[in-house]
Amino acid sequence: MEKVDVSSKRIYSLNLKYHYNSLKVLRALQTNEEVEIIDTNETFITFINPMYPQRLMRLAKPPTCLFYEGDITLIHKPSIGIIGSRENSEYGYNVIKELIKHIPKDYIIISGMAKGIDGLAHKEAIKYGLRTIGVIGSGLKYIYPKINADLFREVKGNHLLVSEYRYEEPIRQNHFVERNRLIAALSDILIVIESTLRSGTSITVKEMLDLGKEVYVIPHTIFSETGKGNLKMIEDGANLLWDLDEFSKMLKNDLTNTKK
Repeated sequence: MEKVDVSSKRIYSLNLKYHYNSLKVLRALQTNEEVEIIDTNETFITFINPMYPQRLMRLAKPPTCLFYEGDITLIHKPSIGIIGSRENSEYGYNVIKELIKHIPKDYIIISGMAKGIDGLAHKEAIKYGLRTIGVIGSGLKYIYPKINADLFREVKGNHLLVSEYRYEEPIRQNHFVERNRLIAALSDILIVIESTLRSGTSITVKEMLDLGKEVYVIPHTIFSETGKGNLKMIEDGANLLWDLDEFSKMLKNDLTNTKK
């Protein structure tokens, strides 16, 4: 049987042919399907690259190509995902400011670069000297939302920005749903700051639970519309994050145990 060509260029070309459908790409590789090889100057790694994070391979549909700008080594470090509402409350902002202060600097903060909680998580992490990874739902060419333009430049230049879409892939609504599964796969644990009953946050939480990972939820009052999703998650059995000092100790212990 002829050896299957699994070069990075071939995987990239199949990825474009099948519009990021990893299952079709993998099937094409298995059958040694012919494809026109496309040259590119984009910075990316494929699933056969040693730098590709194996935690992504646990997904039902792992990206066969991961496009990035910044320090790709960050993707292999201990990580905490922080997510929440795009229309954050003052309470949510205050929680993030205090939470970041309690996270050891060995951890990478992962979020989705969106307006609201995501953007605040990245900004506060940078402010307190933590490294951060932004996972976006379009090609790296696009800055969305525009309000986070300075943040995009900072993350690209000094941290890490990743996407499963090629550089010029436009913004599409369904891409944000797909992006959420990458946040879940790349995060060791996930913290939900605030969420409504129906939000994209619940998609990320479901992905985390499907992967057997821990989800921590910040408590809210029953009068908080932006916190009702959190209360429902707590009712459904999510971990309640109510003591930041104890949470910090747990994180430090986890780091110590990992290094042993």
